[in-house]
Amino acid sequence: MPFLAAVRARPSITILLLALYTLAVTLPHQQVQDWLYVRVMRPLGLSNYYFLMATLACGSLAAAAWLVIRRLARHSERRTLMGYSAFTVFLLFVAWRFLSVNNSELVHFPQYAVFGFAIMALSLSVTETLSWVLLIGGLDEANQYAVIHGGWGIPYDFNDVMLDLIGGMIGVMLCVLWLKVSPRMRHWRPGAGFVLLTCTVALGALMLLTDHALLYENKQRSDYWFALSRLAPKGFWFYDPTWGPRSIHALGPVEGPLFLAGLLFIYAWLDRRFEFRAA
Repeated sequence: MPFLAAVRARPSITILLLALYTLAVTLPHQQVQDWLYVRVMRPLGLSNYYFLMATLACGSLAAAAWLVIRRLARHSERRTLMGYSAFTVFLLFVAWRFLSVNNSELVHFPQYAVFGFAIMALSLSVTETLSWVLLIGGLDEANQYAVIHGGWGIPYDFNDVMLDLIGGMIGVMLCVLWLKVSPRMRHWRPGAGFVLLTCTVALGALMLLTDHALLYENKQRSDYWFALSRLAPKGFWFYDPTWGPRSIHALGPVEGPLFLAGLLFIYAWLDRRFEFRAA
């Protein structure tokens, strides 16, 4: 695959481009939303805009499915990869229906599929790739929570981080189809991304245990650094017409990290079983 070969041949340039891409898709978040509202959403109307986004998403998924089916037919580990590909598509539909308030959030999938594909091509490790996806998605949501929407009564959006992770999984599965896969003969070693993610989670847990951070905001206190939610628990289903037309389940500050960690563990099994090499 030419793109995969280019990524592997120029790792320094790829890392630089990924860094620029990260800044481009995270920092101007509000400006992009405002531009879309004025130029696209308001002229089309929300219902037509959501239909357009769904149409584009279905077209992209169909193209990806066509690539997967073509490559799987000749792949040495097609049964395992077929199972993971089907599970990824299942997660995509579950996240779209129950975790996203409107179809504009479908953009998370292709946006983070780019990260998944490129980082997998560089690292040749599923665990390392998805660790970086979680770090980048987590920082993106932290910027929105603490800076862009710092005065809003909202939770840290683990739903969006889940969408980011699934997008990364899509990129990983597409990349794996163009890699050589063989049974693992050497012990897997954690990379910088996994170590950094583990340290970040451990630091967050330590701050919670020492009361320097809270799960939910407490306006009666001023002695903590931050809270993971400025919105009190609302029950299993959440609906706000200003967010979108669907009722969703908002992942809380406990279940969100647990679900993310569980999915990372499931996909990390691929590293424990296989070694990946450039074709």
